[in-house]
Amino acid sequence: MENTQGVCHLSSIALRREPTSKSEMVSQLLFGETYRVIEKEGEWLQVMCDFDNYQGWINDTQYYEVEDELEGEEVYLQSVRGEIVDNTEKIYLPLGALLHQNEVGHVLHDGRGRKLEGSVRNVTNANPNRDLLVGDCLQWLNAPYLWGGRTVWGVDCSGFCQVIYKLSGIQLPRDAYQQATKGETLSFLDETKPGDLAFFDNEDGQIVHVGIVLDSRRIIHAHGKVRIDKIDQQGIFSGDTGKYTHNLRLIKRVI
Repeated sequence: MENTQGVCHLSSIALRREPTSKSEMVSQLLFGETYRVIEKEGEWLQVMCDFDNYQGWINDTQYYEVEDELEGEEVYLQSVRGEIVDNTEKIYLPLGALLHQNEVGHVLHDGRGRKLEGSVRNVTNANPNRDLLVGDCLQWLNAPYLWGGRTVWGVDCSGFCQVIYKLSGIQLPRDAYQQATKGETLSFLDETKPGDLAFFDNEDGQIVHVGIVLDSRRIIHAHGKVRIDKIDQQGIFSGDTGKYTHNLRLIKRVI
């Protein structure tokens, strides 16, 4: 099984830090994303996601091997929720799920076409559009915070930014400190454009949070839930608490 390729054939699959269901979830595979099996330990497989090279452990009951590349253009689900329908069975898909589309319809991991309920976007040759990116962000409002999450049913700060950028055809690393190494550094919020990334650090100077700038005074980010807060050169100011919640460290332009 080692060195074989698998595909996420469920809505999402938890990637865990250690080979046990009690271990923390560090990320998720989204439907259609492929991965390589690195190691097997009992009923657990250590895998590396092809999209961002992130590693974690999945249970072998959720493993689905894929041998051949599917034909057709790669497209991402751009609806908040979609469904693949096959007779009476349904698979619910998260925003950002990967599918293949040809002249017949949508082809899944087993090579068969299925009916899709939901709209898709081809980003292979797309030019990133800031207005479209902001519209994607707003679909996530009030999605609950979930450590390691990448879906509207639960997402963390860097997972939110990663999937938003994925929908624009831009590949970001998984974690906030990794994302902070990308793009051009900006000095002031007044220089920002919608879609730029803002990074925040802790008392030790470690980058621990990221959000997407909507304009020079507002940011959308995952903190308790996906929410819009005020931002200035000091950091994020919560309208709920009347306090600063995050200390601004960097502003980056990736688009």
